[in-house]
Amino acid sequence: MENIDQKDSGKNFLFIKDKKKFVNVKPQDIYMIISIGDYVRVHTTNQKYTVHCTMKKILNQLPIDDFIRTHQSYIVRIDKITVINGENCIVNDEVIPISKAERKKLLNRIEILGS
Repeated sequence: MENIDQKDSGKNFLFIKDKKKFVNVKPQDIYMIISIGDYVRVHTTNQKYTVHCTMKKILNQLPIDDFIRTHQSYIVRIDKITVINGENCIVNDEVIPISKAERKKLLNRIEILGS
């Protein structure tokens, strides 16, 4: 089983259990997390990790100012969003859904210029 464990109350890094080793992952390297049943897939700039964890638990492990849940199955790093278009956003050239319930929260967290 893979697991995630926060080792720093400042949330500057996480240790992700990958097979039989613990890998130090900086939250700024994470751009997206996808729910896959009882697991989550953590996408970083260099690698993807599959971790036995809930979305709620992993969201609580991440810096709250940097990440947002866009959908029941997706968490993204806000500064990695390049486009918000209707019901989707683009993160690292991938289309991520935005649920109606989470859209308002997302729009309230970002700064919008223009009308």
